[in-house]
Amino acid sequence: MITLLLLLVFLIVGTVSWFMGLWSNLVTLMVLLLAGLTATNYFEPLAAYLDKPVVGGPAAIGSMGTYTYLLDFVCFWGIFLVALLLLRALTDFASRHRIAFDFWTETIGRSITAIWVAWVFVMIAAFSIQLAPLPNAVVQATPDSGMFLGLAPDRMWIGMMQSRSRGALARGKFSEALRHPDDAGSNVEPFDSQADLVYRYSSRRAALAQLSSLRVARN
Repeated sequence: MITLLLLLVFLIVGTVSWFMGLWSNLVTLMVLLLAGLTATNYFEPLAAYLDKPVVGGPAAIGSMGTYTYLLDFVCFWGIFLVALLLLRALTDFASRHRIAFDFWTETIGRSITAIWVAWVFVMIAAFSIQLAPLPNAVVQATPDSGMFLGLAPDRMWIGMMQSRSRGALARGKFSEALRHPDDAGSNVEPFDSQADLVYRYSSRRAALAQLSSLRVARN
């Protein structure tokens, strides 16, 4: 089911992007990457502020913590959509006139960039599915099995984000969660430091499956 969904997303985004043209695709690609990186970098601190899903995170706010299994997914897409709309508005304002390309550059370029944009969006969407409160059988058979015909676009996105969070997108420490030995002495919060995100969320989904409802009781 997830494979068909991601394939449909890829085809729709790719088709729409092809008709948008080369220049628009180049802008969209930049905006999509920045919005995706921003959302991936900050959904955990935001969810920690609303809930307390990480060790040492701040106290929960009101009753938001009762939706702990939904918060990560909602925070991710909330940040992504806000960042996407703001960045797109800024780029449209800064680039009011499209650059015209010759026929072959436009035709070949829009085809390549349409596939590129579609694949980046699939990586982001596949990653978000890992955060969703869905049964494990729906997401993937086992944590070790690759999503989307074994291509594992979610792991590609996680790997890229993991490397960026040790550099340009480094976050301040917001939890006492365990880190990889290489990160233990740093004063930043690397994304998925122990490369176990897929396994952690698989365990969360398994725990959710034992509950009678999505909303949980919190102390």
